[in-house]
Amino acid sequence: MKKSKVMPLMFSALMIAAMLIFPREASEGGRNALIMCARSIVPTLFPFMVFGNLLTICGGAEIFGRVSGKLMKGLFGLSGKCALPLFVGFVTGYPVGAASTAELVKRGEISIDEGERLLAFCNNAGPMFVTGAVAGMLGCDRRGGMILWLAQILSAIVVGIIISPGARKQNAGFTRGKTSDMPAAECMVVAIKTAVQSILNVCGFIIIFAVIISVIEETGALRAVQGIMHTNENVASCVLSGILETASGCARAAKIPLPMWLSMPLISLILGWSGVSVHLQVASVISGSGMKLTRYFIGKILQTIIAPVVTFILMKIIPTFAAVSVTVTQTDIFIKIFVWMICACAIVCANLLLVFSVILRSRRRGGR
Repeated sequence: MKKSKVMPLMFSALMIAAMLIFPREASEGGRNALIMCARSIVPTLFPFMVFGNLLTICGGAEIFGRVSGKLMKGLFGLSGKCALPLFVGFVTGYPVGAASTAELVKRGEISIDEGERLLAFCNNAGPMFVTGAVAGMLGCDRRGGMILWLAQILSAIVVGIIISPGARKQNAGFTRGKTSDMPAAECMVVAIKTAVQSILNVCGFIIIFAVIISVIEETGALRAVQGIMHTNENVASCVLSGILETASGCARAAKIPLPMWLSMPLISLILGWSGVSVHLQVASVISGSGMKLTRYFIGKILQTIIAPVVTFILMKIIPTFAAVSVTVTQTDIFIKIFVWMICACAIVCANLLLVFSVILRSRRRGGR
C-alpha cells in the first residue's frame, strides 16, 4: 500500500466509526449544512459562477487585459489577462477565481509563474455570500456586509502587492493563447455545466465538513481544544470550525457574545483564511494546470492577518456602527481566537503542503 493512502484510509475508518456511534449528530450537521446551501449558497453563488465562466470562455481575459494591463503590471507584476480571474474572484467568490486562473494557465494565456502568484490573492469570498449569508448570521445590515467584503478585496490587493515585489520590474507580457471559437449558445451551455459542477463541489465540501465538525464536537475533541485554549465551548468551536469550513466558522463566530466592533474583524479573519474546505476545492480545480500551492498558502496566511486589521480601519472610516466600550474579557477572547487561528492556520498549511507534495510525487511515479 502507498504511504500517501494510509492517512486517508485511517481517517475514513475513524469517521465511519464516529458516524455509527453518533448517527443523530452526523445527520443533523449534514441537514443544517444542506439547508444553508439551499437557502444561501446556491442562490447567491450559482448565477455568478455561470457568468464568470462565460466571461472566461468567451475571451474576457483579452478584453480585461487591454483595459487593465498597465494597472496589473504596475501593482502586481502580472499581465493584463490576469485581471479576469481577479475580477471574478472578487465578485463571484471562491473557488471561481482559482478555477478561472487554472483555465487561463491550461489554455496558455498566462504562465504558470503568473498563475501561482495570482492564485495567492484572487480566490476570495463573494459579495452575495458576505452581504447575504454572513451578514445575516452576524445580524448586521448590508452596509456591514459591504464593509466585510471590501475588507477582503483590500486585504487581497495588499497580499498581491506583497507576494511578488520583484515581479513588478519584469516584463509581464505573456499573452499567448487561443480564444474559444464556440458559438454563443454552446458557450452558455458549457458555462452552465461547469457552474453546476462547481456548485455541487462547493455544497459537497460544506456538507461533509459540517458532518465532520458535528462528529468531532461529540467525540470529546472539542473539550480537548477547550482545555488547550483555556476557554469556553463557543470559542473552541469557533476556532475549530473556522479552520475547517468558512460558513460553519462564521455561524459559530456570530454566536460568541462580542460587540460588533470585535465580531466583524473576527468574521473577516475567518473569511480571509477561507477554510480547509475551500483549500481542497482550490487543489481540485487547479489539478492538471502544473501550478503549486505554496504561494497560495502564503497568501492566505497573510490575508488572515491583514483582513481583520483592514476591517478595523474601515469601521473607523465608515461609521456604520456606534462605537461601544469593549470589556477586558471580550478583548481577551478576540486576541485568543486571533492568535490560535493564526498558529493553527500555519500548522494546517504546512501539513496540507506536505500531503499535496506526497500525492504529486505518487502521481509522477505512477505515470512513469
